[in-house]
This record gives sequence, C-alpha cells and structure tokens, in this order.
Amino acid sequence: MKPNPATRTPKEPRRLPFRLKVPERDELIAYALATLAMGLMIGLAIGPIVNGAAKVTPIIIAPLPGAEEETEVTGTVADVPALQSPAGSDSGENGNSNSSEETLVASEDPVGEVTIPDADESPPPTDPKSEYREPKDEDPAPDPSPDPDPEPEPEGVELTGTVLANSPGSKTYWVSSDGELTTVFAATVPDPGLVISTRVEPLSNGTLTEVEARSAMDISKESSVKSVLSYVDPAAGVAVLSSRGSSLPVMQTEPGLLDPFTVGQKVEATINLDVPDPENFNANDPAAEPLDLPIQLEEMRPLTGSPPVELTGELISVDEVAFTLTMAADSTGSLGSVIELLASEDFPFGSVTPGQSYSATATRVDGRLKIIGFSPASGKAAANDPARAFGTHAR
Repeated sequence: MKPNPATRTPKEPRRLPFRLKVPERDELIAYALATLAMGLMIGLAIGPIVNGAAKVTPIIIAPLPGAEEETEVTGTVADVPALQSPAGSDSGENGNSNSSEETLVASEDPVGEVTIPDADESPPPTDPKSEYREPKDEDPAPDPSPDPDPEPEPEGVELTGTVLANSPGSKTYWVSSDGELTTVFAATVPDPGLVISTRVEPLSNGTLTEVEARSAMDISKESSVKSVLSYVDPAAGVAVLSSRGSSLPVMQTEPGLLDPFTVGQKVEATINLDVPDPENFNANDPAAEPLDLPIQLEEMRPLTGSPPVELTGELISVDEVAFTLTMAADSTGSLGSVIELLASEDFPFGSVTPGQSYSATATRVDGRLKIIGFSPASGKAAANDPARAFGTHAR
C-alpha cells in the first residue's frame, strides 16, 4: 500500500558543507570587466601566431649586475617557447598545427630589435637626405652702392636770435639767443634788430665765430636777454648788461627803474631796439655803426645766483705799480664811463696794450672787481689765441 502523499512528513533540505560568499553587485561588474580585458589581451597576443602571420624577433636584455660569464656581452637572447594552435584550428593543409617540439626561429629582419647601447657609444650618424630640413633664407640683396658724393655734415651748431648791437671795427656782433647774451665774430656784421640764423663754433676765450653764411629771417624791435650787471648808475639812469665778450649799455625808460640793482647781479631784462619798423625791413641793407643812444630798458628783474662779472671794452690804462687796469664800461664806447679792475701780481702786464679791446672776468673783493680771467677781444684771431689769454680765459 502506497503512503498518502498528503500525509507524508517533508524532509529537511540538504545543505552544502561550506558557504559561498556572493560578491556585491559592483564587485561582480568589476570582475566581469577584468575578465573581458584579460581575454582581449590574450586574443590579441596569440592571434597572429595562430594565423601564422607573426614573426618572432629576439629581445636583447641587458645583463644583470654581477653576472660573471657575460663581461663583454651587452645582452642575451631569451628563448621563446613554441606556441601551439588551439584544438580544432586549421593552420596547414592537413589541418594539423605546428609540432609542440618546433622552436620558432628569430627573424633576420632588424625591425623591432631593442638594443641598449654602451654609455661610451655615440648614436650612429643619420642620413641627412632622410631628414627634413627647414629651407634656408636666401642671402639678402646687397645694399646699394654708397653715394659717391655724399653731402658733408654741416660744421658747428645752429644759432638763431635777435641782433642787439654790433661793432664793425672788431667784426663783432651781439645776439640774444634763447634769452642768453652771446658774442659772435664774423667777416661782416648784421644790423641791430635782425633775427638771424647761422652756424657757429667756440673760440679759445669762450666767444663764438661764424662758420657758414647766415640768413636774415625777420626784424624785431623788442627782445629779452639774461646777463650780469657790470655797471649801474641809477642817477644817470644807465646800466651795462654783460656776458663773455660783450658789455651792452641800456637806458631806463622810467625813473627809479635801476634803483634796486647793483653790480654783480644776474638779471633778465626786456629791451627795446631803435630799429626800422618791420614793414620797412630790408635784409640787404649794409651794416651800420653802433647807435649813439643806449638800448632802452623797459623792464628788469633779478635772477638767482652770483656768477662772476663779465665785461668787454677798450683798455684805457695800466698801472703796474698799483696792479690796476682801467677799461671802458661798455663795448660800444657810447657811455664814456670807465671801470677800474684790480689785477694779481702774476698778471701779464707786458702783453696788454692800451687802446685795444679786451674781455675780462672778475669777482668782487672788498667792494672792488678783481681780475680772474683776461683775453684780447679785438678780433677773431686774438680771441682764439690761448697764449694771449690769462686765468679762466686760457684753455
């Protein structure tokens, strides 16, 4: 009699004697990807060999440090075991794969060899034809031949200014250039009031000489000039503006204009010139003698500084016993006044001649002017002769 299934007591389920730990989902994914990557690598490695298309090349391996038998060998060739085709592959006519005892022969093709050269070896030369070379720039065209007749560089420096006065006898004229009172020697002298442009060079005693023909550009009835006062007579209303080689007399236009000023002051003066009107300007007029009346002084203001006193005029007399010289107060001789100068014991009295024009530089000592420099001013040649100069004028 068969037992009734409904009344059968169920048996307990059987369990394995060990437990398997099921990885987490993320770990299973990582394992699957790793397995797939390994399979791809193996397939790529043995695929060419299975198809019979690969060539095995030797790998040169550097000897390990301490090897005793390979002192002169740069590397050894590793044995490459033969790989068999998988079961079922057909690599020959009979469907049999290469024998397991067959050894693959190293290819004679040098492509793919890896060689570790010695430290002393230099890399083999390369074929320059096989390398790409940047195209070289062609040599630039030679410069054109120089001008066979280049224009010479102009001599001296340019001087532009207004002529304030002149002295045809000594071939000297005085110009205000950039506000500075300047003395120029020339073959001919321009008229006062002309605005001229010329080129000049310095002479030995600090004055200038023309080196090119000048041109007259305009005429001016007014000018501004910086200088040092070498003579002041407030009662007479006259003063002398001086610089190296020049002493120009001026007359005040208003009473008391000169009262605040003394000899030795550096000043800036605004002056008027007794010249023709600009509409009557004629650059071809011949040079004229100095004006009888001094230049008119419109305005004057003091400047800072106490430079030495410069003065130029005719030498009137010499007293070698008293060590004094007497000179005209101005270069034009129109004032008729004189200035007494004190000389040092080493002054060359024997080389000076009364009646000639001289330039002097002096400093104030106990209310008197003492000479520290002296040179002739009667012409360009004399002014440029250092042997005839004394003190600061000799250079």
